[in-house]
Amino acid sequence: MTKRIVILTLTLLLCILPLFSCGAPTAQSLYESASKTMEEAKGGEVKMTITTSQTVAGQSQTMEVIANTKFTENAMAMEMTMDMGEILGEQTISYTYVDECFYMVMGDEKMKVTCTKEQMEELMSEMSGTISAEASDLPTLTEEDLKEIELVKADDGSYSFDVELSKEQIASMLEGMGESVEADYDDISATFYFTNKKVLSKVDIEMSLTISGITSAITISAEYVNFGTTPTVAAPADADDYTAYTYDELFAN
Repeated sequence: MTKRIVILTLTLLLCILPLFSCGAPTAQSLYESASKTMEEAKGGEVKMTITTSQTVAGQSQTMEVIANTKFTENAMAMEMTMDMGEILGEQTISYTYVDECFYMVMGDEKMKVTCTKEQMEELMSEMSGTISAEASDLPTLTEEDLKEIELVKADDGSYSFDVELSKEQIASMLEGMGESVEADYDDISATFYFTNKKVLSKVDIEMSLTISGITSAITISAEYVNFGTTPTVAAPADADDYTAYTYDELFAN
């Protein structure tokens, strides 16, 4: 009888223990959940900051691009501020796409273009070449990349993990953001941050990049807000003051 009780107790323990362990998050489970959310999201908000520091001819230069983006399945709004240092100064560009009309403000120029979503994305690439309308791509990480990565839990219940990225992984991510740069990448690392509800909140990426013999230290920080929700995107209040064009008028040649 005692032997049977022991066996029964061990059997129950083997059944119960997985119930406790399956709820413990891992770097892989949080990353996979975030990737699925990104793929399925029909809307959300992203604040992306790209900082570049380099030394040219003995002078240090720092440039910063900040893009605040809201998007839905068929609309988006972005305000981009570019601080190009003391020589080139600061410039702000805003884009809004809603109801098949693309509104742009660059300096004193205001224009609106009737176009499809696909044509709008081409316009953004032509005019900025910096950040896509839905700049939400994550670096692609495999089970092998994450299997030995330590997940850190903070006192407030939030999580984070650090991981090194390959040149191929960062190049693929930059292409998804609208950047295609022939360059040498080194010392690439990323930190993923999650809330206490296990929702991705931020990704920081650091790397060095060399183009034509000039090496820059680059930091890309993406903050994710309300992914899976549908933010409100509306035409500018002064839309009637914008100069109107058709897509063909701009790209007739």
